[in-house]
Amino acid sequence: MFVTGAAASAQPPRYAATVLSDLGWPGGYDNFPTGLNNAGVVVGASATPDGRQRAYRWQDGVISELDTPSPTDWSYARDINTRGDIVGTVADYIGGNTRAVVWHNGAFAALPDDGATLSGANQINDAGQIVGWVCSFGVFRGAMWDDGGIHYLDPLPGDVGTITAAINNNGAIGGASIGLDGVTRPVVWVDGAPIELPTLVGFTGQTVRFLNDADDAIGDGHSYPYSATGVHWRDGSGTDLGRLHPGDDSIGPLALNNLGQVIGTSGTPTTIDPFFWQDGVMYDLNSLMAPGEMHFVLNPNAINDLGWIAATAYGPEGQVGVLLRPVPSPACAWVVLLLGVGTGRRRRA
Repeated sequence: MFVTGAAASAQPPRYAATVLSDLGWPGGYDNFPTGLNNAGVVVGASATPDGRQRAYRWQDGVISELDTPSPTDWSYARDINTRGDIVGTVADYIGGNTRAVVWHNGAFAALPDDGATLSGANQINDAGQIVGWVCSFGVFRGAMWDDGGIHYLDPLPGDVGTITAAINNNGAIGGASIGLDGVTRPVVWVDGAPIELPTLVGFTGQTVRFLNDADDAIGDGHSYPYSATGVHWRDGSGTDLGRLHPGDDSIGPLALNNLGQVIGTSGTPTTIDPFFWQDGVMYDLNSLMAPGEMHFVLNPNAINDLGWIAATAYGPEGQVGVLLRPVPSPACAWVVLLLGVGTGRRRRA
């Protein structure tokens, strides 16, 4: 097991994988889960044989394609909230346009974008507030949709654009402010006002990627020519998340839950491994798979407040989407045995 960090930590969970069924495209089994709520509902995209993607919703072994308007060549679901509302992006290859969208109770609706040719939705909180982006004439602007309207987020003084990637249930929004030189600075917007977070020395281009409800944030920072590090912000200070292996120079944190657990990838331009981080310690996620598990995790993309993880993995079926769920520790298993089978109790029919 590879770990990084010196702090004492609670033992990480062990995981077993459930394969997410695909949409049944002939000759294809690629499934890319990207969002997961606390009810265990997964959203993402499933690839067609010609390489296009279709947004889907998966729950308890049942997968369904999300409705999209015609013509739509490409659709991608990015996030789902507790109420089951889903956000994402649809695209028309012929027209070269993308559009931020929301699915509510299965019904599709395009989000207003003031006529821009490019827009996309990234996250939705439990109040139904959505964050994403709009691009007009090459300028990116972070956007928040609320009550059917669109609101643009202001950059830091002297900057020219914004990126919004995350929103928590307090309404705080995470992303970046873009300077004239294209360099991004990490920002959290509170009540619409941008607050710059501290940057790690030696890394530029830092961006907030995820916020939890304790207002902890994760993101990444870059330095020339390709190095990237993961950053964890708490109480106004930023720390390096670390790396799985000595020499890893491309660390990408991807999601954070309300337990403070972080998932992402760590590696080099040629080799990437998935990680699970908690209490200052980074673990190789594949080292946490339960004994006998036959799936090798490639990219973990979402984690809920139960510690469940939606990911892509490679297994006997090829590359598939999986839902990773913690398995009881041996001590917990004995407790279950003593309270259940060991006492002769049965679940009621």
